[in-house]
Amino acid sequence: MTKKILVVYYSDSGNTKKVADYIANAKGATVVAVKTDVFGKGFWNYMKRAWCSLREKIVPIDPIAEDPSKFDLVVVGAPVWAGHVASPIRSFLAEYSGKISGIAFFVTAGGAGTDGALKDMRQISKMEPIAELAINDKDRKTQHDQSQMNYFATCLDS
Repeated sequence: MTKKILVVYYSDSGNTKKVADYIANAKGATVVAVKTDVFGKGFWNYMKRAWCSLREKIVPIDPIAEDPSKFDLVVVGAPVWAGHVASPIRSFLAEYSGKISGIAFFVTAGGAGTDGALKDMRQISKMEPIAELAINDKDRKTQHDQSQMNYFATCLDS
């Protein structure tokens, strides 16, 4: 039986969106972006992102277009902000994790901090993911991200 999969992500730079789209295409999944009006562009908004992430803030997010309870697996993707999961995904997990039966996580980062962000996601959701993926700039530049995404996609069949 084929799993019904929902890929939920938040992306500022487009890196997390690329991974979400890749996974959704590989698995024939529905993909949905988490949206918020809290963060804009520029230096002060960058600082606001870091501050909210460090303080583990829940920020207002728009309702998502799909009901996670109608899916067998929800794959959640986020950028890493200041060594933590991005606040919009923190908010998504806090609001929706009670409706999720199976979960997997992926994070994207410029450098380090992926372990802390994945730990945040496990703690907020109170769920053990069937798979986790972390991709950083080095992975993207060396095109190692392709094999990582392929492997992660196969793990979603478990």
